Amino acid sequence: MTETITGRSSPGGINAYLVWQQPHPMYMAMLAFKSKSTKTTLKRWDPILEATADYMASYAWFNQSSGRYDLGPPVIGVTENTPPENTLNLAYEVAYWRYGLEVACEWKQKLGLPVPKHWVTVAKNMAKPPQICGLYAVYEGLNSSWWDDPALN
Repeated sequence: MTETITGRSSPGGINAYLVWQQPHPMYMAMLAFKSKSTKTTLKRWDPILEATADYMASYAWFNQSSGRYDLGPPVIGVTENTPPENTLNLAYEVAYWRYGLEVACEWKQKLGLPVPKHWVTVAKNMAKPPQICGLYAVYEGLNSSWWDDPALN
């Protein structure tokens, strides 16, 4: 949110960097459909999921070196303590974004509508959640010393 007089971000300075909440409409739509599996439910949520998926697919950027779609930098993770300028491909966020885009694709299919190709491309090629020694790391590029950093755990 931006305050209209001063232009400051409010209520906190990190809001523009957070990307963990974008797939929430997809999750809520799935709950609504589980509760009432009708065409009406599908149609009601379709414009919301379409706008959300369009944004998400346009926000993730194609990394030429990895051949994957990345999130950040700058970005701050769900823990709200990651350095935005160094944070890339947060484990929770990339997994949740893939889920969100996959739900949006399935939604269009349930309605018998064409699925935008870019949604499919981004979902299939989203960066994988980063791992260190088989455990998920907070974000890509951390080494195992992050377990000892009190700012990150």
